[in-house]
Amino acid sequence: IEKTDRRQSFASLALRKRYSYLTEPGMSPQSPCERTDIRMAIVADHLGLSWTELARELNFSVDEINQIRVENPNSLISQSFMLLKKWVTRDGKNATTDALTSVLTKINRIDIVTLLEGPIFDYGNISGTRSFADENNVFHDPVDDGPPVVTAEDTSLEDSKLEDSVPLTEMPEAVDVDESQLENVCL
Repeated sequence: IEKTDRRQSFASLALRKRYSYLTEPGMSPQSPCERTDIRMAIVADHLGLSWTELARELNFSVDEINQIRVENPNSLISQSFMLLKKWVTRDGKNATTDALTSVLTKINRIDIVTLLEGPIFDYGNISGTRSFADENNVFHDPVDDGPPVVTAEDTSLEDSKLEDSVPLTEMPEAVDVDESQLENVCL
């Protein structure tokens, strides 16, 4: 795979790695940080070029948007993820699923709203008014003892904007991208 193709498919590979718990019993995300990380990664994976429109609707300045571009020059998904991370940091308890779905609806990204409302995000007591930041203040929720119910449609990456996705069975051995920005993010 050419270097640019590898960079484009990196985020999908990172998401497949994240979703691996869905096929491995006992490996569901138990910590609130893991759940937040997965939610933000899924949203980021689907935003594509819409991340700048989302940023404007979330009241980020042109300078802040350009800073995100400069810090993450090679990946729309990394730019999207960093936008969400900065939004959660900036808005704290006001960075709720309801707030995000409202803005996503405003920019006509109902596809992502549908993902956020789907079974992959049904972790018991996580309601639409609970903030992304709140998930870091909860250590263990007994409702989370079992893996979430997920269908093949929920884990499909067919809707991804990346044209050259690598099939699940053919993952490259090495990816020439610093994946630290997308892993172990806990806000």
